[in-house]
Amino acid sequence: MVHEVKVAITAVNKIGESKREARLQGRKEIHSIKQVKETLSAAQNFVKWVRQEYQVRSIYALTEEHYLQYLDDKKDKGRSGGHLQNIETSLRHLQEGMNIRSNQLGLDPVQFVPKKRVIMWEELKKPEDRSYALEEFELIASLVSKGVREAISLCYHLGLRVREATNVQVKPF
Repeated sequence: MVHEVKVAITAVNKIGESKREARLQGRKEIHSIKQVKETLSAAQNFVKWVRQEYQVRSIYALTEEHYLQYLDDKKDKGRSGGHLQNIETSLRHLQEGMNIRSNQLGLDPVQFVPKKRVIMWEELKKPEDRSYALEEFELIASLVSKGVREAISLCYHLGLRVREATNVQVKPF
């Protein structure tokens, strides 16, 4: 099953081709290396889970029940709404790759992903302000060395991330 997933993802992997043209033609394909890796990982985890829970031996035997049960299992394990949406997207890519392979082999396409998303945007975590208050900043700054204090000051006052603050160098303009 893991090999079948790899072949299906390869079929939908269109890195180097125009994403705009694909969208205009109504095709949903993968156009980035990161998306390929994430899709491959999520899809392989899904088929391993289905094989363990349902003893299914081929991805072409997947059903919507497997899909829904997998998402429920992940939700029960406390996965965030955003993570579940990423899994849904990955499984949609798998479905698209399976359809391409089915057409190439002259088989009937298998539909295991529902037409509409199961995880709705309302379930996603709402944005929140995670910045430090001035008092918290001053407390932290009082407990660290001078160099670290300057980096923290850059982070707090200029909005730099830690990686950006640590890469700051003294140079003439």
